[in-house]
Amino acid sequence: MSDCADTRGSAPEGAHLLSLKEIQARELEMLKLFIDICEKNGLRYYMAGGTLLGAVRHKGFIPWDDDIDLLMPRPDYEKLQEIAAAQPLFPRYEFHSSALGNLNDPMCKIFDTSTYVDKKYIRDRYDRYLWIDIFPMDGLPADETEVEEIYRKVLRLRRLLKFMKSKEGAGASRLRAFVKPFLKPFALLVFGRKRIVRRIEKIARKYAFEESEYVGGIVFGYGPQEKCVRESYVNGVEMEFEGCKVMAPGCFNYYLTSLFGDYMTPPPEDKRQVHFMKIYGW
Repeated sequence: MSDCADTRGSAPEGAHLLSLKEIQARELEMLKLFIDICEKNGLRYYMAGGTLLGAVRHKGFIPWDDDIDLLMPRPDYEKLQEIAAAQPLFPRYEFHSSALGNLNDPMCKIFDTSTYVDKKYIRDRYDRYLWIDIFPMDGLPADETEVEEIYRKVLRLRRLLKFMKSKEGAGASRLRAFVKPFLKPFALLVFGRKRIVRRIEKIARKYAFEESEYVGGIVFGYGPQEKCVRESYVNGVEMEFEGCKVMAPGCFNYYLTSLFGDYMTPPPEDKRQVHFMKIYGW
């Protein structure tokens, strides 16, 4: 979380730079809000990625992690859009999604509007607050070659979308920072963010969730290793996460092994990934 601890630059008026513990505490409140919505409306959801890993290995956040990732079967995910459109969240929180027209990503986010996020490489008018991610989970074919092709296509589109949301004059290298002002306007004109999001969603929706033997997170997944047997996945189990009871996929051991290998052994310190951003709060 070194970039969040970087005090260079000026904070928004009246705000202070949040510590990792403060960030996690605010995200936990958003998670509780989300769980309450799901339980009241009979919606299925599951912890995913590093959030699930944290629940299994640490009974909460991975100590150096600063986000929450959740997966919802596509039918439940769509129902969540309807609920959010008809029933806004509390004043402090906002629900954003591509379907609602207020997010340039193929997913949902719950934002805490009492925060401000300054991302090192990304500038997007909707990505201004601290958030939790809610991803749809879609059907996958049995054929491994086709599964790999689905993820290859989506990864290419995700990279293009990320480039179109990147800050001008900033980049991991001087060359990237130099060419960005020339290439980004061209990409936005030819492709456009919303068109790329629609394309990703079209690819992800090809196989209906309830009719597929296999499922996985496609729109922002890790890759073909996401593929799980639907029946074993949706037979969820409760797990402790920071003192809360949160749902995990029934095949959590298979899922985590596929994604991380020996997932119970923490990585060396230089491999512990964090977001490149500073987060302020009021």
